[in-house]
Amino acid sequence: MKLFQVVGRGVLGFFEHFGRLVLLLGQVIRYLPRLIKDRKIVLEQMAVVGADSLPLVLLIGAFT
Repeated sequence: MKLFQVVGRGVLGFFEHFGRLVLLLGQVIRYLPRLIKDRKIVLEQMAVVGADSLPLVLLIGAFT
């Protein structure tokens, strides 16, 4: 009986994670038209989060 519980929990866990992945993929696909429409804002945000955060990343890396 214990084996069935372990396998059952594993299967349910898999489907829970798979369902969350499908929901996330749906949100990404739903957002794509807006990404094309607001591409300038998206590119500015990517620059701030990416390249403009390099000094902070270097500082944290130095202390680490």
